[in-house]
Amino acid sequence: MAWPALRALLLLALLRSALSLNVTAPPEVWGFLHSPSLLPCSFSGLGGGSEEGEGLLGLGVSWSRNGTVLASFGSEGNVSAPGWSLAGETELRDGNASLTLRNTSILHQGEYQCTVSNGTGTEVTANTTLLVLAPPRVRVPPVLALEGRESAVRCEAEGFHPAPILFSWLQAGRPLGAPQSPPAARRPDGTYRAAGELRWTPGAADTRQNFSCRVAHAALQQPMRVDFTLQFPRQPVVSLSVEPVPQGQPQPLSCQIEGFFPGPVTVTWLLNGSGLTDSSPAQQRADGTFRTTRYHTLSPEQRERGGEVWCLVSQPGVQSPVSTSILITRTEPAHRGMSNPAKASVALMIISLVLVVLLGFGFSWRRRDEKKKGLSVSGIILPVKIVVGRKAVLTCCIQGRLVDMVQTTWFVNDKPITSNSSSGNGDRPALPLSARESEAPLLPPACAPGYYRVKTQRPLLSSRRKEKQLLSHLSFLPDLRLHRGALFKCQVSYRGKESVMEERVSDRITLLAAPCVSDIRVAPDSGGTLAAGGQPGAVQLEVVATRFHPGLLTVRWFCEGGELSPAESSSEPQPDPDGFFQAVSQCRVPLSELNRPGFRVWVTVHHMALRDPITRESRGLVKSPEVSEISASEGTPGQPLTLGCQMSGFYPPEIKVHWLRVHRDQEEALSEGLALWGPIETHPYIFRASAQASVPDRGTEGGNGGSLIKCIIEHSSLERPLERQWRHTCTAVPSIPDALEVHCEEGGLRVFSVVLRGGYPRGGAVHWAGGVEGGALWTLKAENSELSAEDGTPELHSCCSVDRWAVRTLTNGQTQNEANRKDAGQRLTVLAEITHPALTLPVFRTWTEPIEESS
Repeated sequence: MAWPALRALLLLALLRSALSLNVTAPPEVWGFLHSPSLLPCSFSGLGGGSEEGEGLLGLGVSWSRNGTVLASFGSEGNVSAPGWSLAGETELRDGNASLTLRNTSILHQGEYQCTVSNGTGTEVTANTTLLVLAPPRVRVPPVLALEGRESAVRCEAEGFHPAPILFSWLQAGRPLGAPQSPPAARRPDGTYRAAGELRWTPGAADTRQNFSCRVAHAALQQPMRVDFTLQFPRQPVVSLSVEPVPQGQPQPLSCQIEGFFPGPVTVTWLLNGSGLTDSSPAQQRADGTFRTTRYHTLSPEQRERGGEVWCLVSQPGVQSPVSTSILITRTEPAHRGMSNPAKASVALMIISLVLVVLLGFGFSWRRRDEKKKGLSVSGIILPVKIVVGRKAVLTCCIQGRLVDMVQTTWFVNDKPITSNSSSGNGDRPALPLSARESEAPLLPPACAPGYYRVKTQRPLLSSRRKEKQLLSHLSFLPDLRLHRGALFKCQVSYRGKESVMEERVSDRITLLAAPCVSDIRVAPDSGGTLAAGGQPGAVQLEVVATRFHPGLLTVRWFCEGGELSPAESSSEPQPDPDGFFQAVSQCRVPLSELNRPGFRVWVTVHHMALRDPITRESRGLVKSPEVSEISASEGTPGQPLTLGCQMSGFYPPEIKVHWLRVHRDQEEALSEGLALWGPIETHPYIFRASAQASVPDRGTEGGNGGSLIKCIIEHSSLERPLERQWRHTCTAVPSIPDALEVHCEEGGLRVFSVVLRGGYPRGGAVHWAGGVEGGALWTLKAENSELSAEDGTPELHSCCSVDRWAVRTLTNGQTQNEANRKDAGQRLTVLAEITHPALTLPVFRTWTEPIEESS
């Protein structure tokens, strides 16, 4: 009967143990490709003691996938497969059995099992599924469109996961067409690629519109947007010419193709249905268009058959080619000789040709001046990058024979840029500013306040014979409010004429401004301060980028384990009142990692205005303290002094302070009057503290000057303790007599002396000088000696002797006797200058010779 009862008790204990053990894990966990991923798992009701080491007694934890164990904790310790790490003993004691994947790949996606067991053999399992996210890389290939004809634009995305993706199109910020969700193709690395296509017929208003491709994906917090513009081709002007050659010879043909864009074209020759394709490169002209000439030669047999010859020019993206043709008449077989009527006809034809040539030469002579005025003007050349606040230069090139008579006028947004003053050179008449080699500031009255400068170079000889080249430059300081999306225009005309010969308009300029990036800091809303109950599990770091343009900015976070994912609280770029953009990027990092010595986290900021990305680095939350010098309170003499030392800007908050007294090369630890105020958190994860100590005022202890006090600060961020020193500077003013002692010796010799008694520290001095009353004083030689009185008081004896007739001491040590030249009323004056460390200013004592003695 005892065995059934005992078995029932054991079953009841096992049932209670099984019911008390609880394991929880989220059903799904999202992880980013090539970044660390955390698989959470927590348990409770394990039982066991609460002392250190007892909470893990009998605990068993294992993570597995498809029957393969990835990490485990038990009697063999904490064991993890390469690339995986299980929570440490501290986290396991708190019921945290999370698993960390250092570098996530597509192959890691799937279901994982977290199994926890206690010492009684009870096991509880919780399942979680890891879903891998990878943001897409989006690009829009160059788009070539024709007005009034259907065009196609592709937006390509690759490297994303999972497969669902959505493409949408914008024109000037407004939706264009319906969103698309095309099927995605799987790549060899497990990610996907897809492309969205937009077909529509652009009009004349679309030539200067901004288009955007917007991609939405599960790995993106906000849809990704890629801006682009359309390139509209120019169709060529095609002409076909034939050179006259004798019968029976090959016939050369030439096809002139001018004014087309873009450069690549395909030329096809057709003769009676047969074709020949020519795709040689074209030459680009100064206005940005292209020109080329293609040749083809007909054989004598083809000339004899005759027919129509076609020159067809095809452009990429243009459905119908441009063509022209010429008719080749059929010729009769050649005869061996010419008859007299034929010879007369040939002679008449030659005479007619000569007359036509003479008439043409006369006509060309009359048009010579007009031809000289022909100009070739290039398009406005923009710099590669136009940065706000940095000088930008626009250039227009003018080529011709009479460019000396050309003047240029610049416009910004159809508002003229003019100058109110001009002057000529001495060797030629005054010309407009843009036609001389000059540089002067131009303040446009019709524009908002800005800075402009026009510079025109002196005409140079061009590559063409008898032609000159003129370069007109417009310099300005780009301002975001004035020049965002601005159009610049250059008008070319002859001096003294109002008609505009040529006009060139630039593309809309794109202004760039590099971002100002702050250091990595703790976000204000990172979860509050440290509480007595424990520490938060993660800290939110942030960087702030300001004053950048345009608003396309990429911020990437990294640590030693790989790239980190930005937090959901990161903000999209927002414009400020000046038109610049600012953005905040945040990232959550485990507090245990930030407190780990040697941990490093860095961030890179990418922007089109930057040649290289901006990098900011942080060594975690650990910061060394900034320690002030020791300061003392002003107390009553003879009373204890309070010394203080301030520590600020340190983390973690644990800090130690020791006070030492050094007297006669012996150190003694202070144990009374010590206080440590703090640590006090001034900012998230930044602390300050104040240390104080009381010491006796030893300034009056027999003039020993007091002891040396040291303050020693120890902190985990310091390789060696910091030290600050303080010493009380004790001084005492010696006793100074009110007058000098004077002794008269034989021969008119005077002996002067003064005695200084007491004072601390030793080191006083007496300097003597002498001369005539009201005149300059000269240094006198003196003897100084330090003695001690019977009671031990230090004394300083100083004396000097002066000949009453010698009032001047030369630099070479010799004296000059001025007794024979002494005037009545000149009296001897002796001055003693007394200095001491306890004296702020010197003390002076003087003696002047009595009147009866001087006379």
